[in-house]
Amino acid sequence: MHNISRILIEKSLAFYYCLKDPETPGWPKVLFFGALAYLVSPIDIIPDFLVAGIGSVDDVFLLVITLGTVSRYVKPKHIEQALALLDNRRGKRQAEQSGERKNGQYDSGSRAHMRNEDYYAKILGLNGVMSPSHIKSRYSDLAKQYHPDRVQHLGVELRDLAERKMKEINEAYEYFKNKR
Repeated sequence: MHNISRILIEKSLAFYYCLKDPETPGWPKVLFFGALAYLVSPIDIIPDFLVAGIGSVDDVFLLVITLGTVSRYVKPKHIEQALALLDNRRGKRQAEQSGERKNGQYDSGSRAHMRNEDYYAKILGLNGVMSPSHIKSRYSDLAKQYHPDRVQHLGVELRDLAERKMKEINEAYEYFKNKR
């Protein structure tokens, strides 16, 4: 469930950066904000109070059409901006949770202090079992699952997500391989 919510947040932020971008034409922005105004407006083509959610059909239809149209203008740079914001926030939150400080302030720019054996064990899902054969087995399973070539048919965003995850998996495996 956590991954689904992250994907929804990434997409929402990518739309935000797309709409904020001066290179995006004006009509998709007008369409998006017009649809948003329609969704919150008390006046609908099909009233929302009708039985069994029938009143929401026009809202859902408008939302799907609008997001489909605006998504054509989302560029890789918008997705990168969204991912950078989420990664930056995650780094700050982890630094705050760890309680580690540098010169009296949280070190949000560096995650090196978080990268210890527990960090890498969590990435590989080792659950306390640290034998070389188990580490290699977990690495192999995760590499099969997250290798970018295996998910390339699912789209650019998921392939990028898989590439980032695969880098973490490789880093964790190298840590344990060098340690043992």
